[in-house]
Amino acid sequence: MRAVLAVLLGCFVVSLGAAPARAAWNFELGIGEQQAHMFSDPRFAALGIERVRVVAPYDVVCRPSVNRYYLDVWLAAAERAGVQPLVAFTFSWRTRLRWKLPSYRRFLRCFRAFRARYPQVREFNAWNEANHS
Repeated sequence: MRAVLAVLLGCFVVSLGAAPARAAWNFELGIGEQQAHMFSDPRFAALGIERVRVVAPYDVVCRPSVNRYYLDVWLAAAERAGVQPLVAFTFSWRTRLRWKLPSYRRFLRCFRAFRARYPQVREFNAWNEANHS
């Protein structure tokens, strides 16, 4: 009986020390996923993730397209789920601009339009995998 009590007491003491471990993390844990239906999946909710990432072309707001509609849906779902989105910009998905870097003025114009359309987005990754083709 004493051995059982000693083991239980030991487990209790260890659990007290383990509880604040998450508070000691010096990073934010998130998930990157392009599909908006992730937010309605009960497995996503069970994870308790607070940060999510989506990759979008830098000019997604500068021109009406299916990509802008897709981002509208994704960001609305993220907001309903109560998570903080991180938007990682990448190259234009328009064929003639696909492998070209935007000029400073073009990027700035599109970024300002993005901020006006999605003021709830506060975190950005300036360029997604700049070393990737």
